[in-house]
Formats: sequence, C-alpha cells, structure tokens
Amino acid sequence: MHMGAYGFMALLAARNLKKERPFFNRSKIRILAILFASLYGLTDEIHQAFVPSREASILDFAADICGSIMGACFYLDFLHRRK
Repeated sequence: MHMGAYGFMALLAARNLKKERPFFNRSKIRILAILFASLYGLTDEIHQAFVPSREASILDFAADICGSIMGACFYLDFLHRRK
C-alpha cells in the first residue's frame, strides 16, 4: 500500500513539475519529485508515532521511498517519453 500511494504521489509531482517548469531537466524533476514524496512519507511516519492506535515504522518509510523512486521514474522514463 505504501509503495503504491507514494509512487502515485511522486508520479503526480513529476507530472506537475514537468508541466509547470518545462525548463527543468529530467534529473532535477526526478530528484524534486522523489524528495517531495519521501519527505511527506517521513512526516506521516513521525505523525503516526504520536497517534495512540498507530506506530511509526522504518520499513514503512523505506516502502515510501521505494514507491517514490518508482513513481517518478515510471512517469519520466515511460509515460512522458511516449509523448
């Protein structure tokens, strides 16, 4: 679930950056999209540490990062390249 959710978030971030900042190169867009989604995942895990019925997990955060990388790369290397 984490990989899919944060992958989709990074995909949308990369798509938005590509449309709003067309002068950014692919590497910059990839890094920014991955950072955005990964940092959001980090804040979510920190938030969960303070919720009584939830727990923060480093494995969940690792899944967030992996999903972010896959989502940004999928958009930039496959979806956007086809256009």
